[in-house]
Amino acid sequence: MYDTVSFTDIDAQRMDKMDWEIECTSDVWTILRESHLPPDLKRRMLMAIQMLASGDWQPHLCKKVRHIPATLNLFEAKFSKGGRIMWELAITFSPRLSNTEGGMQGKVFSEVIRIWDVVVDHDKLNRTIRKITKSHNRGKSCILKKTLMSASLAAKHVNAGMRYPRLFIEASGGNYDVSENQTSMNLLSPASSNENEYHILKFYSFSSALLRTVLQNIETKVDFPFRVTDTEYTLINIESNAPILLIGRSGTGKTTCCVYRLWSQFRAYWATSPINPILPRCAYCISNKKEKSIPKENSESTCAANEAEQKDQDIYDHLHQLFITKNAVLCGEVRRNFRALRKGENLMEGHMQNEDENLPSRLQDVKDYAYPMFVTSRQLLLMLDVSVGPPYFFVRNEDGSLKEEIRDWNDRNAPVTLVSVDECLEDEDYIVEVFNDEIETTSTSRPNVSKNGATIVDRTKEITYMMFVDKFWKHLKHTHSSYHPTLVWTEIMSFIEGSYEALSEPRGYLDNKQYNDIGRKRAPNFSGDRDVIYSLFLEYKRFKTDNALFDETDLVHSVFKRLSVLNYRPWAIHQIFVDETQDFTQAELCLLIRLCQNPNDMFFTGDTAQSIMRGISFRFQDLRSLFHYMQEINRSTGSPIVAQPEEVYKLVYNYRTHAGILRLASSVLEIMAALFPESFDSLPPDQGLFEGPMPIVFESGSVSDLVLLLKGNQRNTVPIEFGAHQVILVVNDDAREALPAVLKLGLVLTIFEAKGLEFDDVLLYNFFTNSQASKEWRVVIEYLNRLINQKDNVVQFDYEILESSNHPRPLKFDANQHKILNSELKHLYTALTRARVNVWIFDEDREKRAPMYEFFKARKLVKNLKGQDINESSSQGSVFAVQSSPEDWRRRGREMMRHKMYAEASKCFRFSGDIKFEKMTQAHIRSRMAFDHKDNPNKMHLEFLCAAELYLECNKRIHAARCLQNANELKLAAQLFEQTGQYENAADLYRRLNIYHDSSRLYEKEGNFNKAISVLCANGDFESALDTLRRYEIKLRDLQVMQISVHDSGQQNVEFNEFVIQQRAAEFYHQRRNTENMIKAVSAFPELKDRIKFLEDRGYISHAARLLKDDNQCTAAVDLLVSHTKLDEAVTLAKETLSNKDIGKYILIKCRINQVNSSNDWIWLSNQIVMIDEAIAIFKSCEDYEGLGAACLLKFQNTEETCDIKRAIDAFKALANEAGKIECTDAIVSRKLFTIFDFNFVVSAIDEVFRVCHTLLNPNDKHQLAKFFQYGAFYGFSPCSEQTVRIRPYERPLCLKYLGNIREQCEKPKAEVGEAVVHALMQEKLTEWVSKLRRVNAEIRKEVMLSKPVRAFKQCENASDDETIYQRRKKDSFECLIQYDILNIELEHRLFNETSSLDQFRFSRILRQLNDEPLKYQTSLSLCRDLIIEGSHLNYTTSDITSLLDGIINKNKVHQKLKVFLNLQWFTHGYNENDSVGFPGDEQELMGVAFSCFMFRIQLTETKCVLKNTVLNLFQMIMTGNVFKAVKQFNNYINMVNLEKLSDPETIIIWFELICTIACLMVAKLNALCNTSVETPVFILGNYLHLIKFVEVILPAELDIMKCLKECDLGVPDSLDEMLTAFTKIISVLVGSKSKVRLIDILVNKCEDKPEMTGMVERLVMLGLTLASNVDIIVPVETKSSLIEMLTRVSLSTSAPSGIKKTVEDLKQIIKTSDVSTILMTFLETRNLGEELVTFTWEISDWETPFTVESKSGHAYF
Repeated sequence: MYDTVSFTDIDAQRMDKMDWEIECTSDVWTILRESHLPPDLKRRMLMAIQMLASGDWQPHLCKKVRHIPATLNLFEAKFSKGGRIMWELAITFSPRLSNTEGGMQGKVFSEVIRIWDVVVDHDKLNRTIRKITKSHNRGKSCILKKTLMSASLAAKHVNAGMRYPRLFIEASGGNYDVSENQTSMNLLSPASSNENEYHILKFYSFSSALLRTVLQNIETKVDFPFRVTDTEYTLINIESNAPILLIGRSGTGKTTCCVYRLWSQFRAYWATSPINPILPRCAYCISNKKEKSIPKENSESTCAANEAEQKDQDIYDHLHQLFITKNAVLCGEVRRNFRALRKGENLMEGHMQNEDENLPSRLQDVKDYAYPMFVTSRQLLLMLDVSVGPPYFFVRNEDGSLKEEIRDWNDRNAPVTLVSVDECLEDEDYIVEVFNDEIETTSTSRPNVSKNGATIVDRTKEITYMMFVDKFWKHLKHTHSSYHPTLVWTEIMSFIEGSYEALSEPRGYLDNKQYNDIGRKRAPNFSGDRDVIYSLFLEYKRFKTDNALFDETDLVHSVFKRLSVLNYRPWAIHQIFVDETQDFTQAELCLLIRLCQNPNDMFFTGDTAQSIMRGISFRFQDLRSLFHYMQEINRSTGSPIVAQPEEVYKLVYNYRTHAGILRLASSVLEIMAALFPESFDSLPPDQGLFEGPMPIVFESGSVSDLVLLLKGNQRNTVPIEFGAHQVILVVNDDAREALPAVLKLGLVLTIFEAKGLEFDDVLLYNFFTNSQASKEWRVVIEYLNRLINQKDNVVQFDYEILESSNHPRPLKFDANQHKILNSELKHLYTALTRARVNVWIFDEDREKRAPMYEFFKARKLVKNLKGQDINESSSQGSVFAVQSSPEDWRRRGREMMRHKMYAEASKCFRFSGDIKFEKMTQAHIRSRMAFDHKDNPNKMHLEFLCAAELYLECNKRIHAARCLQNANELKLAAQLFEQTGQYENAADLYRRLNIYHDSSRLYEKEGNFNKAISVLCANGDFESALDTLRRYEIKLRDLQVMQISVHDSGQQNVEFNEFVIQQRAAEFYHQRRNTENMIKAVSAFPELKDRIKFLEDRGYISHAARLLKDDNQCTAAVDLLVSHTKLDEAVTLAKETLSNKDIGKYILIKCRINQVNSSNDWIWLSNQIVMIDEAIAIFKSCEDYEGLGAACLLKFQNTEETCDIKRAIDAFKALANEAGKIECTDAIVSRKLFTIFDFNFVVSAIDEVFRVCHTLLNPNDKHQLAKFFQYGAFYGFSPCSEQTVRIRPYERPLCLKYLGNIREQCEKPKAEVGEAVVHALMQEKLTEWVSKLRRVNAEIRKEVMLSKPVRAFKQCENASDDETIYQRRKKDSFECLIQYDILNIELEHRLFNETSSLDQFRFSRILRQLNDEPLKYQTSLSLCRDLIIEGSHLNYTTSDITSLLDGIINKNKVHQKLKVFLNLQWFTHGYNENDSVGFPGDEQELMGVAFSCFMFRIQLTETKCVLKNTVLNLFQMIMTGNVFKAVKQFNNYINMVNLEKLSDPETIIIWFELICTIACLMVAKLNALCNTSVETPVFILGNYLHLIKFVEVILPAELDIMKCLKECDLGVPDSLDEMLTAFTKIISVLVGSKSKVRLIDILVNKCEDKPEMTGMVERLVMLGLTLASNVDIIVPVETKSSLIEMLTRVSLSTSAPSGIKKTVEDLKQIIKTSDVSTILMTFLETRNLGEELVTFTWEISDWETPFTVESKSGHAYF
């Protein structure tokens, strides 16, 4: 029938598109893969299956099997004469049809073809039918049942003879169309046909991938996912926007759901066959968004980083998944199963090619095809430690691998880890004993110290729970004996160090307050004793530090801290699947969430009832708090936000264990829920799918009874034969050691070791005897009593047991005292759930076991086996020991090996008769024992030797070599590695042994020519190294001829060439100070530059210079010597080989370098000047003005001789080098002696500074560019390219101090250097110059100021003679002062104009310093005051004053500055243009401003301000000679101003002096005209007459006031009255009789704050005395009393000069008017300033000589 059919006729791709789904048993899958199955039969078989799947059910394919249950629709399909396919028309859940697009929504069940078996031999057909029937019948008792009803969609096209599957839905769900003939049926799950198995069968989907694998005859292990239930399918494919939490007890299939979800998403991604990565890497993985302040000066690197970040935004990755668990065995099993699944898909070829490669040390080095990664938590932590960058937690090699393996952290397959025996020998006390009777207060530890003295932190020693107990807890004070170490360890690991809050602490753990703030539900164990627990933690922490230990939380904190601040994450993990989540601390889970690119794609599974790992306290409920915490963290750092899961998914059906065992285990959970509800997650009780035998408790506590039962009816001499599927579980290793010898023949595991394993039968031996709890178990009785007394209790009890007399006494439960029961009950639950079929509980301690025995028996959960029952059972045969086949023992042994339980594995292999594997496990045991003797090097050495011998007997030579290496038998290990082809390992050992020829030979044999050459070079055999290199080059040429790449040949690219080897040789000899051979090696370098660099880098400067000289590079040779401060050699070589100009240059460089290291030694200074003079002479001879100027400047800095600086300035002027002039100016500023000529020179140099700055900042045209490089040559930077300049710091150029710490020759951007120099010129020079000029100006003013009595008085406070107080100003001092005023105005003008052209933003701070706003017009104000206000210069000649004014007016810059200042003053004082309201206190200054404007020939205009116009009119009247009106106008003026707010008393006093003098002279003239016969002399101060002449000079008119007075033609009587009236008013204002405000009082009050105002007080007193002296002559008599009162009532301070105080006292004693003039003259003599009282008389009869002035000294005033 199928004779013509070939494999090509079977289209594997069609299977997934067939109408019928096909599933098969594992037996069918095995048969299809059997190699001995004839191809023809396989072809026929597959064709038959494909025809069934198509719906073409021909009669020979669907023959109904008879005489079977009606519910079993079993058929046979014939494919050969005797071959039959046994298949069932079954109904099952269809993932393919559920929730399909455009189809049915919800769960859909479909008819499928279920292939049970393939029978080739027809005689075996009936046996197969019976087996199928038995499975079907046993499945009827399974509790997994569903009631289905038929459902239909739209009518489907049906061909004649074709059969299509019917569809069903659950009777309670879905709104589907129901067929007219609605049928309902029960969905049954077939069970195992083995009576001792209580699980349902799993079926494979007969998919296209499975069929393709069968057709291709793939011999490697291939697997396919089995069909899952509808509940499992939902969990595997559920779509969620939050992490998925799945909780289920042991055996409920949670790991299956986890792995299948990983597989389904992996397969979905790669099914699209993406060639290029398509998943964008999120911004957080590219760059951490945590904000950081970036220094401005690092803007260039920041910009580059931003560009890199922008570039990285386009990174894409393939799907990167991570499966992680704590259990290494579980991780390995999942990895193997996943790889088997992957091999069934032809889309995964790239993954399969790389699956055997070990994972690299760093995450960023993991290739795309290495994903998904299956790692333990420790593997991931080790990878993250090196992936997130330094500082690493563990010491690392260059490739990131561990420097030394850490015990129990290597989860690779290799059972032998390499250790450093040398370190073991050095570190004899690897745990420092810090406990005696009490804990010491200070550490006695001895830190490891390396040979160079550096302290080494040894992080290869982890503190585990066992070490915590043995080395720490046992040495604590007895007062802590009430606390159990397990619970204390848990508090430390899970909360104080392992909580998520501890991660955010820089120290890595909580403080006492934070620990106490943790909620009781989360940490219930020590809610009332946390202060004590925290003190224990502090002792533990000190113990860790003192002994250089670490625990896992230390590593987690270190990694998390570095990961959180990682700027760039060069990897991406898209999905993380966490199995056995209950074994992780919260800190570890936080780290995983932080690691995942999308935390909402994470999948967590676990069971807190199995949380028996020491130190872990975990509840799934706490994950909600954890996710909330991570939400806040991620939100603050810009990371993807992790959502909080709204639901925790639960699995309740147990597929491994039957209901009898599960009821017992659930009762344990029931106790935990009642006593410790907050310690684990509450779930509905597990439901076993089938009923099974009840667990048995042995009432007898006799071991002999137990042995009798186990032996059964066998003779006593026959040992008990345990089976491979049976195990004896004990509490710990001590309990295992105490086990009777007869029981040790079977598999014996601790409960912790058994976690993750499954056995048919479990004997729980002495669990209560060895329990850490004792009387605490009695609280179970108290709980039982409460349970019995509950109303409406549905629990069944055995009241016969409860009514017995020997009940244990109940104990009232206390959460704090009985917390140890929590972990004990979890251990008990874990032990019970290891069994699939039978559980036996035996315990010798009747008292400790009684409460739980009572509880189990009262609840009818166990069968009680008494002594009599044991005798009866033993006579019938063993009830426990069941023999197993050698193959069963072999399989169990391999499983034990995967779990690293080598002792039990050895036992299994012994029972299987596999001697080789037994020896191998013994070798593993010996090698592990060697590690346990690390503190005893001799014993460790012996154990490794024994292990090596055993490995050799098993032909495991690589393992043997590792043991020999650990035993420090390096030569034997190397020979063994060489024999096994491990050439690189052997070469490494030979290298350590310094057998370098063998080492090189083996490296070369391995193809590692780099190391082969390197080892020879390291040992000085450079000839051999060159020979090896030549052999490599020959091999390389051969490969090129054969067109084979180096990579494909297995070789490595060699980094060596002849030059590198010669370089190694030179370095080798250099380190050994063999200069001769070193020079020979260097001479072999092909390039001169390489020779020079090598010699220079190692300090052979003279040799290098000699090589350059020999190559005619003399300038470079001298530069090299200079750069290394070999100055004498440099100058000598320059004189031998270079021109005069260059000789001078290098002499000058030598002098500059010496200047930096200058001393005050006279001999040094003499030598320095001699060298400079030599350079000067050379520069003169070759007319090098640049060098000449620099040399003269340097000489001036040493001598401060004016001739030197002058020569320097002349040299720079000859070259128009403004930069040189600036440096000369700076040198002048720096010297102590500073003259007005220096001041003038510095002011003129300011323009040069700004000119240089503009050129350096913006060299726009050719001229400026030439200037730029001229300045560059002077400052010491030369052009390198259009945009860069070169700087040679060894020449000590001037620019070096401007550019920061530059140590080596470098190139810098031209703009950067220019701006740096400009900043220096502005900041360090110009600012300092201006500061110096202002400081000098202040000092000059202090020295040459006009006479100020108070200043002198303050300097001579203890002087008894007032003559020392008053000083007379000399003419040259006054002129000097004015010259300084002019220079300062010019300075401010230059600064203002030049700085305004600079970049105000870049130089804002400097510009603020230069243009000090308060000093903006201070210089102009000073000049005005010095010329007008002070008045002591009034006796100078008219020509002197005129000359000074002309000098000021003719200086454009000064005059312009004055014009701006005075106009500003004029328009900002007085009244506004449009208002009558003025600026109080500023009116008086208008007079001074106007005076200055007229003096400096600055035009003023009239305004709408009445006061200003009054002032202008007053000046206009004086300039036109109308002195009469001027007096009246002044009267108007002083009546308009407010003297109380006097701001300018100096000006108002001058005007009072001037006007009063004019008024006196005018009244005297009028009096003379009225009475020509009587002379009317006037007493006038000589200074007042000089004041008149001064006014005449400074006002811009041909003015002669005395002539105007003479020619004034007025009506005498009327004019006299008017003048006297105006004069009286002026005097009344002066004395304050009208306004009650006395000017003298105002001035005296101001003296309190401004002592210099005392001079104004004296001038006012002299004016008053002058007026009072003329009362009887020309001053109205009515003013006498007011004048005298003003002078006598003045309140002078105690610090006032004695002269004025005496004058005031004398005035109080006057009798007649003549006494006033006497007092005035006495006061003038006291002042001793050359002041005189003169008499002025009008000569009316002779107008040619209109008046006479007489003085006692005979001075001529006119």
